[in-house]
Amino acid sequence: MCITGGSVLGIFLRAMLPERHLSEESKNMVTLGMGLVATMAALAVGLLIQGAQENFRDQRGDLIDMSARVVLLDKLLSDYGPEARAARYTLRGSVRLTINRLWSRDIPDDSKLDALSGQDTVYDKILSLTPHTGRESSLRDEALSLTYDLAQARYSLVMWQSRSVPGAFIIVLGVLVFWFVAIFFSFGLYAPTNATVVSTLIIAALSVSLALFIIMEMNRPFDGVLRMPSDPLVEALDRINK
Repeated sequence: MCITGGSVLGIFLRAMLPERHLSEESKNMVTLGMGLVATMAALAVGLLIQGAQENFRDQRGDLIDMSARVVLLDKLLSDYGPEARAARYTLRGSVRLTINRLWSRDIPDDSKLDALSGQDTVYDKILSLTPHTGRESSLRDEALSLTYDLAQARYSLVMWQSRSVPGAFIIVLGVLVFWFVAIFFSFGLYAPTNATVVSTLIIAALSVSLALFIIMEMNRPFDGVLRMPSDPLVEALDRINK
């Protein structure tokens, strides 16, 4: 909205300025200055998009890794034998609760943390197993280690979801918005006032605004419009339910 308003303001201000402000020399100087600003803005947007993409990809990778560990843990408990049936049942409920809590928009962040604290009973169930052979002892120890890793990954996801956007990031976005407002203001100041030009400026401004919106959303992978899909955990739940 601000970027579009900059171009519209430039168009209206053009009719009020004296002719000397709209001379070819003035236009060339404004073009040079705004060209420099446009170059800096393009570099900054490129870096922000790259950072947001890497951040989203890392979180996606962590989620896939956690889902794979869930399937592996269930396989270890299955290999242990019937005594681990209660632990497997608890694991399934834990994964189901994780999906419901992390991907629900209506649950406060502190409630999500409280809910995940109750899932530590999976560890207790495995710890209560009494191995009778060296194989069972090895499976139990490996399952305990895997459960601990899963708990760390689960809390990491919740803490990432509940974190606020850093103030420095908001400042950078604010500077970018100011730069783009100035650029589109200069466009509107010297652009012909016809429907084609005005429509082009509005579409370009909306495109830039959409790019900034995507950057903001990709830095909030578990909240907002572009949310991280829960497919890996859902697939893991389907596998361990078989």
